[in-house]
Amino acid sequence: MRTYIDANIIYNFLFTTSLTPRARDILTSEDELVISPISINEAVYVSFRKLAKEKHGISNIYDVKRFVKTTDGLKLIETAFSMVLGLIGDAGIYILPDEDRAEIIKEVAAMYGLLPSDATILATCIKHGIPRIATFDSDFEGINAIEVIR
Repeated sequence: MRTYIDANIIYNFLFTTSLTPRARDILTSEDELVISPISINEAVYVSFRKLAKEKHGISNIYDVKRFVKTTDGLKLIETAFSMVLGLIGDAGIYILPDEDRAEIIKEVAAMYGLLPSDATILATCIKHGIPRIATFDSDFEGINAIEVIR
């Protein structure tokens, strides 16, 4: 079965948390795993923030925005991209294009009470006939258009 991988699955696989074993199970399942650029961007962003805090003690968003423009910041954002894209490649996750029609995303957001990023993810799943999403967030709970895998 095709399963969309949310950014938090990637994050919890890359960084040791209480959810890492479950993220590992999901990413090594027999399902056909898919992701789209919006979730890749989110995974890179949260990974970069985690690395910036761990390696440089930077957690304030405005400091992070300044830091990414420095030599060390540029190296670290490259590292975050490499980690995320490397995992996607290693896990055999297929990258689908996002739903990019604003009117469709707006309709999905209004219909299901989702913020734009989550509405884009759900609209992408609907567009490509993806019946399930693997996520540790509660944003997609109670939405009959998709099955949530935890």
